[in-house]
Amino acid sequence: MKSESQCSLATLSAFETDEEAVAFAVEGQRIMGVLHRPVDAAGPFPAVVVLHGFTGNKMASFRKFVILARRLARLGVATLRFDYRGCGESEGDAAFTSIESERADARAALLWVRNRPEINAARLGVVGVSLGGVIAIETMAEDEALKVGCLWAAVSRPALQLQIRATPELEKSLLERGYAEVDGWAVGRALVEQMAVMEPLAAAERLRGRRLLLLHGERDASVPLTSVWEYAQSLRAGGNEVDVHVIPEADHRYSRVVWQETIIQQTVDWFADQLGS
Repeated sequence: MKSESQCSLATLSAFETDEEAVAFAVEGQRIMGVLHRPVDAAGPFPAVVVLHGFTGNKMASFRKFVILARRLARLGVATLRFDYRGCGESEGDAAFTSIESERADARAALLWVRNRPEINAARLGVVGVSLGGVIAIETMAEDEALKVGCLWAAVSRPALQLQIRATPELEKSLLERGYAEVDGWAVGRALVEQMAVMEPLAAAERLRGRRLLLLHGERDASVPLTSVWEYAQSLRAGGNEVDVHVIPEADHRYSRVVWQETIIQQTVDWFADQLGS
C-alpha cells in the first residue's frame, strides 16, 4: 500500500508544508482548526476552506482532509480545515448545531482566512462535503468573491434526506426533548426544521460566473447519485463552469484507498489549476 508521501509524486512540488493549530470565536464559542501553508515559497497564497459534513470533523474519515490539505500546500495553496461548533474539538453542543450555525461558522472561517497576512483574499475557494456541500453552495450564493468551489457528494434535497430518516420515535423525541438521537449523535430541532425548508438547488441557480467541481461516488447509499446531476443542471443554468466526475463503484465515505486517492487528487489538481500558485 502506498503511503501519503508516495502517492502521485509527479504532482508534488518541492514546497514543504507548515501546519498551525488555530482558533477563532463565533458567538463566544471557540472554533478549532488547522491552517496548512506552503513554506519556502513566496506568498501571499491562495487558500481553500474545507466545510465538513453532518457529524463530521476537520480530519474526515480516513484522514482525507489532512491529506488533501498537505497536498494543496505542496502546490502553493493554503488550506483551513476546521470543526463546526458542536463537532470535533470545537466548543458547543451538537444538539444546538443547525444549518444557520454552520453557515455562521463558515462565514467566520472565511473572514478569519481573509484577514491572515499570508493569504491572498482575492483567491479563495471552498470544499463542501455532503451536508457541508449545502453550506458551501449557500455561502457562495451570498459571497460573490468566492469564485471557485468543490462539492463532494453534496446533498441536493435536504428535506428528502430527512424523510428517509424520519420515524415516529424520532419525531416524538424532537417534540418532547428538543433533540433526537441519530447514530449516537444528538440532533436538535433547529437543524431538522431548517433542513426541511432549505433549497440549495435554488441557491445554486443564483450563482453566476463561478467555477465548480462536482464529485460523487457511483454507489453512494447516503446521498443519491442524482444529486450531482441536479446540482450540475442548476449551476449550468446560471452560466457557471461545471466539471462533474463520478467515481466508479465508490460509496459515500470513499472507503477504499483507490477511491480516496481519486477524489483527493482530482480536487488537488483542479484547485491548483483554478487558483494557481
